[in-house]
Amino acid sequence: MMGKIQPMAAFLMIMAIFTACGQTANGGSGSSLEQGVEAVEEAIHAERKETSVQKADRDDLREGTSANTVAAPEDFPEEYDYGSGRISDWSSEWMLKKMPEPKGNETVLNTAADPKRIQALYLWEEGNVPAVTEFTEDMSGYFDEWDFRPFVTAIPVREGVEPKGAVVLMAGGAYQFRGNYTDALPTAAALREYGFQTFIVDYRLRPYTQEEGALDIARAVRFVRKNAAVYGIDPENIAVMGFSAGGIQAGEFLMHYDEGGGMERHWLLLMFRTSWIKFRRMLRRPE
Repeated sequence: MMGKIQPMAAFLMIMAIFTACGQTANGGSGSSLEQGVEAVEEAIHAERKETSVQKADRDDLREGTSANTVAAPEDFPEEYDYGSGRISDWSSEWMLKKMPEPKGNETVLNTAADPKRIQALYLWEEGNVPAVTEFTEDMSGYFDEWDFRPFVTAIPVREGVEPKGAVVLMAGGAYQFRGNYTDALPTAAALREYGFQTFIVDYRLRPYTQEEGALDIARAVRFVRKNAAVYGIDPENIAVMGFSAGGIQAGEFLMHYDEGGGMERHWLLLMFRTSWIKFRRMLRRPE
């Protein structure tokens, strides 16, 4: 969706390495964040240089990929403009750019879902974000501030497109940043053309644990299911997916989340397996 397969494969591999290396990160990890972004850029540039001299008819290049790259739609608000969507235009600025936070104190509990526009909502009420990690004001060097509140951004299907289902989506970033403008937004722009309501989750990063991030995703899934009728979807047609660290975070949610209420582990796995099969079947370019 963002260019040739080779550069993307390199990016995902590098991000997986940073995810593993980041396991020992502590407070004040700004330098490691900068080093991680620089290394990703170097890998992308090196892979781009290598593939530029290769023949265009290689078997492992998907035909039409570059031509089908989705640039930021004209109806996207300026603050959600991610550019061309091509990997060749990526930079540390795009990778580290943050999505707009919700206005005021709008949350998934106190604000009605609006399928007519891009809508950002906090996932938890102020002062009620479940956590075991202590993230205090004197801890610096992280992508998010100590008082960061996880939120979800709903990207509705384009006007005139019939909704088919929903995708809860997480960007990658080695748990040190969220590459929403290089991962999630371009993907959401493409998915809306196929009829998928997309919900980008700004989940918690380090110093928080993956289990805490899984709670953010679970909260977003519950919001989507609760408002399935509003978004014009079947509550069973929900795919949970992500890029690199975001994909790992999706798996963490699906494998381990159990609120002790209505979302047991076996049900989640069944939901994911069923939804993904339907998602693949429905993922066809509109006639």
